Amino acid sequence: MSVLSSREVLRPAPKGFKAWLAAKAMGLIPFGFRLLRTFKPIFKLGNNYIPSRYDDVREVFATDPAFAVPYKDKLDVITGDQPFFLGMGDTPAYHSGLTGMQRVVRADDLPALGRSAEERARKLVEAAGGSIEVVGLVRDVTFGLLGDYFGVPEPANGSLQAWAMRLFEFQFADPGGNKELRAEVDEIAPALRAHIQSEIERRRAAGGAG
Repeated sequence: MSVLSSREVLRPAPKGFKAWLAAKAMGLIPFGFRLLRTFKPIFKLGNNYIPSRYDDVREVFATDPAFAVPYKDKLDVITGDQPFFLGMGDTPAYHSGLTGMQRVVRADDLPALGRSAEERARKLVEAAGGSIEVVGLVRDVTFGLLGDYFGVPEPANGSLQAWAMRLFEFQFADPGGNKELRAEVDEIAPALRAHIQSEIERRRAAGGAG
């Protein structure tokens, strides 16, 4: 089955020793940060720094000239090298992109979005027959809500949930550069861009407001 037509939202989890090792590593993270806060509050690893105390973390986020944005390279893969403000430093282009997004995603939309999310969740729970998978419920509500809000319907040849989860994993949860995941992203990213562009062109041709 093509990755584009797959409805599997998550990639298969590791098994055996690899799964055991990953679980142990995740379980040790809180203990590791306790040690860092006590003995090495700012830990240097190559060209990377790991601050573990609140004030230091705040200072990093507030010091754009010294700490580069880590998202650009992978965002370029997802967007086809089109710049997006999430991958920019504190520049005029960043503020222009942010302002443009704020014109579209408005704070005064939030109450209606909240009501819509609650209504969608209520209907799904009522139709579940007494048993429901909570994470799946959250995904169904989220992607249904955002798809309608941004005007992006489900693609005829795939699933927005599956596509978006792969892209999210690639962007935010793939520090090791998994080759299999990258191969999937190289298919999904252009397909999603083409799907959105097609919808934009269809709406422009149809005219009307909205």
